[in-house]
Amino acid sequence: VPDGGRTLSAPALTEFIPGFFLFVRGTDEDIHYKRLNADLSTWGPWQRVPGGGRTLSTPAIARGLLVVRGTD
Repeated sequence: VPDGGRTLSAPALTEFIPGFFLFVRGTDEDIHYKRLNADLSTWGPWQRVPGGGRTLSTPAIARGLLVVRGTD
């Protein structure tokens, strides 16, 4: 994945038409994502998941939903 991002946990990947989304727990405990277009040629920029969510563990994808363990 371009941009040299770092994560404390394994990433989670899901297909979301048109393309893919990669979710990670950042070194700041925030949840970040990056989109890969459908033809697998271009990544978008890293962004934080809206809502200011944080996690202390690996994000997961379940039936198209992002699932994380909250900090509380």
